[in-house]
Amino acid sequence: MRRLFPSIAGLGLLAIAAVASWPLSASGQGTASASGHVRAADGRPLAAAWVRAQATANLTFSAADGSFTLGGLAAGQPITITA
Repeated sequence: MRRLFPSIAGLGLLAIAAVASWPLSASGQGTASASGHVRAADGRPLAAAWVRAQATANLTFSAADGSFTLGGLAAGQPITITA
């Protein structure tokens, strides 16, 4: 497994496109969300990439088109994307 966030230097095979800075919406702890797309270096969407809130069991997987949404985040909580 490869940690891609917060440092995106040396992405290798992955590029993360349109990952919004979080929190996208936050009115209190646990109400922020992050969404975006996981793509290969050649631009192809990557399905089934793990998207996880760091130091928690909160996770989701990217869809066939590479899209993901991860909710229940604390404001400013970092996420890790692994493919």
